Amino acid sequence: LFCALLQLGKGDYHAARKKVEHSLALHRKTHGSNTLYLACIHETFASIESKLGEYTRALPHYETALHMRQKGLPANH
Repeated sequence: LFCALLQLGKGDYHAARKKVEHSLALHRKTHGSNTLYLACIHETFASIESKLGEYTRALPHYETALHMRQKGLPANH
């Protein structure tokens, strides 16, 4: 994910998207599908999609991240 953020900082959104896709697949394979770090990956992916003007692709990632954070954090957080 860090490499993707570096690419994002350089404005290379397509390279960042590929790195986030790889990070997402790897994290799901090794850590399951419901962690707060995975929510962070989805938020990063959504941000990249938004920068590329792909708003309909960004929205599901934002929704997934929100759902994961709601499940992963205590109710009083």
